[in-house]
Order: sequence, then structure tokens, then C-alpha cells
Amino acid sequence: MKTILDSRKHHYVARACIFLIMVASIAGMVGCGDTTTPRYDLTMAVNPVGGGKATDLRNAPPYAAGTAVNIIAVPAAGYQFVNWSAPAGTFGNPTAANTTFTMPAQEVTVTAHFVGPLDHFTYYWTSGESSIGEDVYLEDRFGAVNATVGSAMGFGNPAQKWHNWKLTPISNPDHHFTAYELYYEGEPQIWVVEVNNQFGTQQLTVQGPIGLIVPTQKVELTYHGPPVGLDHYLVYSVMEGPYISEVVALRDQFGEQPLLSVYQPVAFANPVRITHNGNVVEIRNPEAHAVIYEISGEYFEREVQVVNQFGEQTLDVYGPAMLAVPSEKLSYEPFVCALTMAVDPVGGGTATDLTNASPYAVGTMVSIQAVPAADYQFVRWTAPAGTFANPYDATTTFTMPAQDVTVTANFVGLPVLGVAAVLGDYDSQLTKLLLANNIWADERDWDVIDDIGDYDVVVVNQPYDPGETTFQDFLDAASANGVGVVFTSSYPVGGSWGISLLEWYLDDPAGQSEASGWDDVYYKVTQAHPIFAGWNVNDEITIITGGDRDHAWFWDYTGTTIAEVGSNDDGIQGGAVAVGTYGGSTHVLLASLGPQSWTDVTHWTDDARTIFINAVLFAGGIP
Repeated sequence: MKTILDSRKHHYVARACIFLIMVASIAGMVGCGDTTTPRYDLTMAVNPVGGGKATDLRNAPPYAAGTAVNIIAVPAAGYQFVNWSAPAGTFGNPTAANTTFTMPAQEVTVTAHFVGPLDHFTYYWTSGESSIGEDVYLEDRFGAVNATVGSAMGFGNPAQKWHNWKLTPISNPDHHFTAYELYYEGEPQIWVVEVNNQFGTQQLTVQGPIGLIVPTQKVELTYHGPPVGLDHYLVYSVMEGPYISEVVALRDQFGEQPLLSVYQPVAFANPVRITHNGNVVEIRNPEAHAVIYEISGEYFEREVQVVNQFGEQTLDVYGPAMLAVPSEKLSYEPFVCALTMAVDPVGGGTATDLTNASPYAVGTMVSIQAVPAADYQFVRWTAPAGTFANPYDATTTFTMPAQDVTVTANFVGLPVLGVAAVLGDYDSQLTKLLLANNIWADERDWDVIDDIGDYDVVVVNQPYDPGETTFQDFLDAASANGVGVVFTSSYPVGGSWGISLLEWYLDDPAGQSEASGWDDVYYKVTQAHPIFAGWNVNDEITIITGGDRDHAWFWDYTGTTIAEVGSNDDGIQGGAVAVGTYGGSTHVLLASLGPQSWTDVTHWTDDARTIFINAVLFAGGIP
């Protein structure tokens, strides 16, 4: 029995030993399999150097592919975390400072990107690139605009700067930008902006936007990384700002520029939210603005290869450059202008600003209304600047310009004798004189050819020279429609007066001359005519008593000369008033009664005004 028991005991022990050996073998097999699973190094990096810290919180590399590693980014003072990047692997959230990174099947460097304070930039002019032609939607603190991106107009290099014995280093060496022209419909905005920077507190009046700054990667002359963290900016031109007299030294990636003078501000940059091809890029640092100053410097040229959201481009950059200075925007408000309502003539009616909220921001649409007095008719609205929705509607809207402005409702007395167009008027003087004498008048350009039949008469004072073809078309259109024409001159040397155009393109008259002086100018009637109704042949009629007393005369006109011109200084000079025909059109030549800056309607006598009106009525066939 003992023997049997011992035998069983040994059998049991043997089984136990075999079981333990098997377990050990399996464990060994498992252990051998784990040591053959690939593991990869994880390296943490930051950009730029000194911008902060990037930490692997698990701190147990190497890692197997698929391992989720906790990572954290901590910015240095003055910097902000932007995002994570890696050539492989995935992030739980690439824009979260504390997130996870899933290891790829390779060694990998994970980079935490930081952005420092906005750098100084040397801003270079560019040329040689064609228009981008892409549409963008832009939103900044001043408003929103749909625009088309044009050609490159500037390139920005980050720069370190010495000023008042203080060095400001470059925080973001990969930050570059390209500035592009912008095209959009509507009036530019005007704002009054107060800024503060190293040159002190300044008040700027800015207008625009005129351009778009786009973050750009510079790949040649030297390679740089993408401009991570740099915002887009809208550029506004500075209309008014203080003169800066400071000296700085700059060093950027093109070289060193010692002892540069800083002059007046020329542009202001606002961070902007941009939508392009359906992609929205938000503003990262809404408080970072820049003022761009004109600076001195020697001329140079460079060629730079860049890439941004508009593709690869080769920029020819040249200087002297400008200096973009980081600035704090303290305040901003719309630039406002006063609107004054007026009527002409006085007593002809009323003109009312229905919106009644002057002063207005530039671009504001103001509702206005004109109401004629008894025995008057509303003609049109006029203003030295700004635009009307329809200047011929008594109730319309007026868009405010970038200046104080007077809007005038023009009326004409009843009955209306005739309808006239005036080309090349001076300060609307002839137009107002016609309106005051019951002749409806309108200032026009050479496009009057298209609807010349709507008028009885056209006065050609001093428009631009349209060229022989257009002038001939004008004469033919007037002839075909039976429209009379009054041609004036005052001091024709070098000027495209009405009579000058006849001389240049028809040789009729053959020539002109002019004079000025201190004594009064007069017409001498040489032939009886309705233009001189109430005067007799040989009467001398004083016409100009002020200004430079500029007066002109002509010779060898094929029509009939009915008056000459002279002055008390020099006596009679030559022909001044003549009548003729051109096909179906009556022509009147009226030398010396052409208003211009040195001698205008305010220097005319009442008799001169009467002769002018008579000439218009006769040419237009108006009873």
C-alpha cells in the first residue's frame, strides 16, 4: 500500500512539474513576442525656438504605433499657442494646447507652434505679378466687404529694429506677407483712428480698404516655414496723420539698413476675418494692428519666391522700403461730414434733408427732397462731391462724400424758354446763368452726342479735347437734330475752347489770339442782329470789368461777324461775335465770354450776361 501511494505521489509530482514547465514556456513565448513589436521614438519640438515648451506627459518613448500619448504646450511670456503639427500621426485636437497624439508607424517629431507679439516688418514694393482675380469676403472692425484680389503691391519681411538704444528682436522669423490690391463696389470708408506705438499716440484719418495683407511662406532666397499664427490684414491709406521725425536701424533677411529716417504714416492695417473658396480664416489676435510709415533708404531690387493661399508666385521686390510698426488701436470712429442744403435761385423753392441727422459718415445715403415755389420748376440736384441716385428726381438719395458738402436744388422760372446742355462749364457758372434766365440747363460731356436731340442748344465752353472724330460726330449729330451750338473762348492759348476746336478741326476760323490787361473790355457792334437787340451798330458795350480781363478774338471765319472786341488799353483787336450755319445747325461764336479761373462770370457786366443769353436763344431758335 505504501508502495502504491509513493508511486501515485511521484506521478502527481511529475504532472505538476510538467504543468509548471508548460506555463513557463508559454510565458516565455509571450515575452519573446512583445520584444519583437516595433516601437518608435517621439521627439517634442517648438517653433519658434523660445516660444514655449512642448512636453510628452507620458514620457515613456519609444512607443508602439497606435499608442495615444498625452502632450501639452505651454507658451512663453508674450507668446500664444497656435497649433500642433507632425509629418505623421494624428492629434485629438491640433489646436488644443493639452491634447493627445496617436503614434504612427515611424519615428516622429511633434511640433508645438507659438506666435509671439506682432513683429516689425520692412514693407517692400512689388511688381511683375498679374492680377490674382479671386473673390474674397472680408470682415474687420470697420465693416465687411466683398472684394476681388488684384496684383501684388507689397512684400513684408520681419525685421529687428534699433530705436532709442533699444533692440526689438524678431519673434516670428517665418512670418512674411504679401500685400495685394483690392477691387470692390461702393464708396471707400473713412475712419478716425487713435493709435499708440513706440512713436507715441497719434490720430490718423484713414480711408479704404485699399489692400489685403496675406500671410505668405518665403521659399527663396532662403527657405522659411509657413507663417503660422500670422493674421490677414486690411490696409487703409492714411489721409491725414502726424509727421514723425525719428531715426531707426533695421536688419531683416535681405540685410541691414542703418540710420533710417522715419517720416509720416502712409497706411494702417486692421486684422481681418477672410472667407476664400468657402474656407474661413478667423482672426487670431484681434488687438494686433500696424501703422506703416514712409522711411528713407537706398534703392535696391530682389526676386523672391513665395507661396500662399493664392498659389506660388515670383515677386520682384524693390525699395526704399516702408516700416510696419506694431500698434495699439486706442479708439476709432467714423469720419463724419456736414451736409448743407441750398437752393438756386434764392426763392425758387425749398431743399430739405429728410434724414435730418447731419453730420454723416462717409458713404451714408441721405434722403433729400426739393419743392419748387410758385412759378418755378425743379431742374436737378448739384453738389461738388458725392453722388445722387437720380439728380433729376425731386425726391431722391444723396451718398455722402469724404468732405463737408452743400447740396443744391436748382430751379428754373416758368415758363421754361428752352433746354440747353453745357460742355466744359467753369464752376457751373454758365449753367446757373441759364437757369436764372428760365432756360433749363444741364452740364454734360461728349456723350451728349447720344441724346443731343433732347436739347435746343449746346454751349461748348472749355471741355477736354475729344479728338477730331468725336468732334465731327458731335457737329453732325447737332446738324441732324437741328440743335444750335454756341462756341466760346477766353484765353485760347493751349486750351481746348469751343472756338479752338473749330479752328483745329475745321480751320474755321483760321486763327485766334488773346490778351489781358488792366482796363475794361468791350464789344463793338459791327452789324445789327437779334443778339444785340437794343444796341446799335458802332455801339461799344462794356463786357468785362474784373479779374485778369482776359479776352480773345478770331479771324477769317466763313460766317458773319457781327461784333469785335477791344479794351481801353489796346483798342479793337479783332472779331468776337459771329453767326453761321453747319448743315441744319445754327452756330454762334462768342469770343471773350468763356468763364475760366482768371476771368469768370462774376467779372462780367449785366450787358455781357444779356448778350450771352441772347446768343443761346438765337442759336437754339428759341423765341
